[in-house]
Amino acid sequence: MRRIKTADQHRPFVDLLDRPVIFARQDPIAFRRIRQQITVVRDWFATRCGWSVVQTLDLVRLVKTPAQLAPGMGFAWAQEQLDYELFTWVLWYAEKIQDVQFVLSDMVREVEAQANAAIGPGHLDWNQFSHRQALRRALGGLEELGAVRRVDRDMDEWVHRGVGDALYEYTSLVPHLYINLPAHLHTRLAVQGEKAALSEPHTVGTDEQRLYRTLLLQPALYRAADPAAFAILQSRDRRRNVVNDLSGHLGWDVEVTESCACLLRPSASEASEGNLFPFRGAICHVILLLMGRLQELIAAGDATVDPYDRISLFEAELRREIVDLKSRWGDNWGTTLGKLSPKPLADQVLGLMSTWGLLEGPDRDERVLVYPLAARFRGVYRDEGLAAEGDEGV
Repeated sequence: MRRIKTADQHRPFVDLLDRPVIFARQDPIAFRRIRQQITVVRDWFATRCGWSVVQTLDLVRLVKTPAQLAPGMGFAWAQEQLDYELFTWVLWYAEKIQDVQFVLSDMVREVEAQANAAIGPGHLDWNQFSHRQALRRALGGLEELGAVRRVDRDMDEWVHRGVGDALYEYTSLVPHLYINLPAHLHTRLAVQGEKAALSEPHTVGTDEQRLYRTLLLQPALYRAADPAAFAILQSRDRRRNVVNDLSGHLGWDVEVTESCACLLRPSASEASEGNLFPFRGAICHVILLLMGRLQELIAAGDATVDPYDRISLFEAELRREIVDLKSRWGDNWGTTLGKLSPKPLADQVLGLMSTWGLLEGPDRDERVLVYPLAARFRGVYRDEGLAAEGDEGV
């Protein structure tokens, strides 16, 4: 991916979008740059997206609420529902103790008692290794976010043997992560599924707000998913206003087809590299090759598209295509991916395609819908390696 220096006037907007929080002590230049334009930045995000910008003496944060929950909005480190629940319980503990520092043993004892009282006996049991692993992932996620900092020792001994201790402290970000647990804690925590609402309460927003939210947070806005928001782009004058607005404030282009719209970034920041498609890695080779194969099927008349430019296929058909690609190109995918058996390989490919908004399903009839964004990319192998025909960075 080529890199082009983002214009200074774009940086405050891009930094807030790419990063969950910006601390003054960690990045004083970015922090100062945003504060200098805070009124303009705050007004733009509030008007376009209905989002708020939190600013204190030592941090600034954009509170991003999606137009709707979708695959790919979860934390990359989370593996199961309990991870999200414990992430929330650790933040709840900060509200309970009203202190900066906490001892691991005190926190786990209190969380276990409260969780089991709220949800049911045995719901949380630190004697189970999997529960201790989930807490390590949750605390690691909070550390990565900048909400928790380890002060002394680590939790490895506690995770592996159930004994040992460590000292942590909450940072100034914690009061600005809005969890709002029920005071009586008599109902199950609202952390179901792969996603957790860890900012402000979910609101749908106006048509224009949903348009901006979807373009800024998801790989694409689909006409089939939100016809009212997409209708804004079907008006020539309104589309031109949106395109000029995003280009002027972010330096990004907007590509609009009859069925979908997506943002095209000319460059990636260090914080955004893992959130742009195509991404690095052999698994992306498989996805790009598969999208090219689907385009071949359409051209040959072996697959058709619906009025929203979506391809409907049985999941088994898609899996067979992945197996065929492996037999032809698997030697180019590296040792780990190349040695995967068909089912786990297809699981990974289809899971990532769902995460990137490229497909949905399977439904009750075992059919999947491949979305029109997939038509934008095509992978082929050449002498110098894999080349993706088309613009990069959705």
